[in-house]
Amino acid sequence: MIPKYDMARHRILTIIAENNYGIGTKLPDENVLSLKTGFSGITVRRAMKELENSGIISRIRGRGSFVKQRLELEHDIKKDNLLFIQVNSVNPEANNYALFEMWNICRMKGYKLSVLNAITPGTESTSLISNSSGVIVTGRITDEWIVYLDSTAIPYVVMGEYQSKREIDSMRYDWKLAIRGVLMEMIDKGCRKIAFFNGAERYLPSQCLYEEYCNILSENEITLDDRLVLWNATGEYRDKIADFFNSGTDFDGILMEWGNYPFALTLLLRNIAWHNIMLGVVCNKKINMKIEDNVFTACFDDNPISKCIEMLLKKISGEMAEKRTYYQKPVFNFKRNLK
Repeated sequence: MIPKYDMARHRILTIIAENNYGIGTKLPDENVLSLKTGFSGITVRRAMKELENSGIISRIRGRGSFVKQRLELEHDIKKDNLLFIQVNSVNPEANNYALFEMWNICRMKGYKLSVLNAITPGTESTSLISNSSGVIVTGRITDEWIVYLDSTAIPYVVMGEYQSKREIDSMRYDWKLAIRGVLMEMIDKGCRKIAFFNGAERYLPSQCLYEEYCNILSENEITLDDRLVLWNATGEYRDKIADFFNSGTDFDGILMEWGNYPFALTLLLRNIAWHNIMLGVVCNKKINMKIEDNVFTACFDDNPISKCIEMLLKKISGEMAEKRTYYQKPVFNFKRNLK
C-alpha cells in the first residue's frame, strides 16, 4: 500500500504542475495544501519534507515553501499519471460508473487518471502513453494493440476478455466456470431444452459463454437448437424476449447473460413464474434483487477495477515481473463443486 505522505507528495506535485509554478514561485501554506490534497497537516508536512529532501522545493523558516527545481518536476509528475484505454467499446456509456470508480481509486492512491476511447493505436494514444507511468486497457483488444503496447515499454494490464492469444498481464472473469456451474445445475435438475438469452454477438464474453454453452450441451448429449439462442441487439432485447415467449417454442429452462440489462431479468422472473420453469443467470456483478428457489445465479463479487489497479502498480514498482492472468471466480447461490 502506498504511504499517505507519498500520496500527498504526488498531489502536491500535481498542484505545482497544474498551476504552472516556476522556479522561485511560493507555494500555498500547509493549511491550504491540506485542504487541496485532502490530507492532514501532519501528512502534508511529511510530504513537503520529502519534496525538500529530493530538491524539488526549498523551505525557508518564516517565509514559506518555494519551487526549486522546475526542470525535474515534469519527469517526476509523470509518476502521477495512469491511462485507461477503451478499445472499440461495444457500449462505452455503460462504463461511466466503472470510470468513476477507477478515478476514485486512483485519486485515493495519489494518481491522476486519463481516459482514451480508441479503435486503433495512433498519435493521441502515443502522446498520452508517453506521459503515463502505466496503462489499463479494455475492450476489443487485438494483436495490433498488444504489439503496440509492448513497443512502448510502459507497464500495462488488460481488464476483461481480449482477442489476442499472446501472453499478457490481465484480469479476466472466469465466464466458463460461471456458465458451467449454472448450466450443469439446471441439467442435473432435469432441464434438456434450455434457451440461452445471450449478450451482443460482438461482445467477447458473450462469445465465450456461447462456446461453453455448446460444449456443455454436447458433453451431456443434448442437441443444440439455434431457435433457443437469442443474441442481444441494443434496444431490441425486450421485444426479442416477448417474441420468444409468444412463439410457442418448446423449452424447459432459460439461461441468460444479464450484462447491462437488469430490466430483462425482471421480465424473465415474471415469465418463469407463469411458465413454471427454471432460470439460470450469469452476471458480472452482484444481483441486488430477491431471487426465487428455481433461479440459479453465478455472479462476480470482487472488484475488478481495484484488482487491475493493484496489478498495475505492482508492475510499475517491479514487484510483479512475470506475466500473469488473474481469473475472478464466480459466486453461486447454490452448492456445486467446480474447479
